[in-house]
Amino acid sequence: MKSNNVGLTLKVLIRKVEEHLPNGEFCQPYTINYLRNTNRLLLLHRATGKGDVTIFHPDTVKVVLDYLNRRSVNNHEN
Repeated sequence: MKSNNVGLTLKVLIRKVEEHLPNGEFCQPYTINYLRNTNRLLLLHRATGKGDVTIFHPDTVKVVLDYLNRRSVNNHEN
C-alpha cells in the first residue's frame, strides 16, 4: 500500500473512510470518482497520465463522510 507523507492514495482514502462506517458498509470507488469528477474533493496532486496516482488531501475523508451522511439515514461520524 503506497502512502504519501502528506496525502492519501485512493486505496488509503477508501480504507480511512471505511474505518468510520458501521460494520458491513463499504465505500465504493465509484463514489469517490463521482466526487472527484465533480470537483468536490481536495486534491494535492492530480494524475497526469498512466502510472501516475492522484494524491488526496487528508481532509477528503470528512468530505466523503459528509456525502455519505446526506445519502443515508445513519450518521457515519465519530
